[in-house]
Amino acid sequence: MRSTFIIQMEINQMEINMNLNKQYEKIYTAIKLPVLFAGLAILSLMLFGCSTSAEQSLIIENDYAGSLQDSDSFHLDIEELVSFGREDGTDDEMISDVSHLTEDDDGNVYLLDRDRIKSFDDSGNLRWAVGETGRGPGELTRPSSIYFDGVDRLIVGNQGFTRLDEFALDGTFLKSTVYGDIGHSRLSLSGFVNDSILVTQDQKMLGGYIVSGVFLNARRGWEAVGEYAIDQTEGEHSPLFVPMVPGSVRATREGIGMPHTLRYEWTVRTMESDTLSVMRRKVDLYRKSGSATDGTGGTGFNFSMISPPVEFAGGYRMILGSWPREPFDPDEYVARYYGGPIPYVEKTRSLDIYDADWHLLYSYENEAIDELAIGSPLGRSRDGNVYAFQTSPYPRVVKLSIRVVK
Repeated sequence: MRSTFIIQMEINQMEINMNLNKQYEKIYTAIKLPVLFAGLAILSLMLFGCSTSAEQSLIIENDYAGSLQDSDSFHLDIEELVSFGREDGTDDEMISDVSHLTEDDDGNVYLLDRDRIKSFDDSGNLRWAVGETGRGPGELTRPSSIYFDGVDRLIVGNQGFTRLDEFALDGTFLKSTVYGDIGHSRLSLSGFVNDSILVTQDQKMLGGYIVSGVFLNARRGWEAVGEYAIDQTEGEHSPLFVPMVPGSVRATREGIGMPHTLRYEWTVRTMESDTLSVMRRKVDLYRKSGSATDGTGGTGFNFSMISPPVEFAGGYRMILGSWPREPFDPDEYVARYYGGPIPYVEKTRSLDIYDADWHLLYSYENEAIDELAIGSPLGRSRDGNVYAFQTSPYPRVVKLSIRVVK
């Protein structure tokens, strides 16, 4: 039988433990909230830091250091492979002003030559030419873009961004779709992200600069299957509405590419609007666009611009840019448009070469661009070469092999 002494000792120990537990509860209650808040704060900082770091890692900053024209360390090796369009011949064989082109899987080229569509084979021979100025079936008025759908059709943005026309690869007109009939007023075609989804661009002002667009399914009667809207209000503000230039958004192999309206910047995003990369070049005199009106219509001014990148051999990219050489007030320029005289703005022209990771390697400026004799780049060919429109010695499209030599 246990003694009364031992039982009393156990009771005393239980009371001590109960008192200690009460003390621990008081201490825990006193410190648990501060500790909890501190822990949450540390966790938030860690998450925010990771998020900021992840976001910053997507941004490639390129300082402007003037032209880099040391031919001993860098140059472009350019070779003309094929020429499309003749100096003399029939009207169909000659071209005058090519604004856009596309190619199919066999290397055949389809180009917009004013209000005509002309097709050439991969050796530069004319295959066919169709179209005439007008608004009827198969007729063209201010066509803005042409794309091969990856299967069996040519898709043409027609009638001042208000109509979508479809042609077979032999030039046969198939049908038209008026954007109003599918719930849109004005759209600019920006290319296919796959065989069925066409990226289009619209301009809307929703309290600032907005680039917006819609994804249309070419296999389901141009049904809208998604949309995007990118806020462009960061940085400089203006009371003037500055629309995104139609055609500046591009569907690329990487994703949906678009310039920033207020600075030298090219951003690539997914269809879900996740940012993949941001390339910035710091140019102090890069100026916003502007517009003016006398009450009867508007006139736009692009004081600065960057073109959509054109990729060539080795994953390199070229971008054409321009900006004022001297400071000036863009708003004053716009205000004086109808009052005159309009100030003359001298611009720096730059052809910038970037590597596959968007690091600036080299810049050709002004006269040095003309000496290259590339012309106006129109896009990348499927075999990694570059299509460009040239006006000298006569209007033509050329396919160029361009390689970086360091």
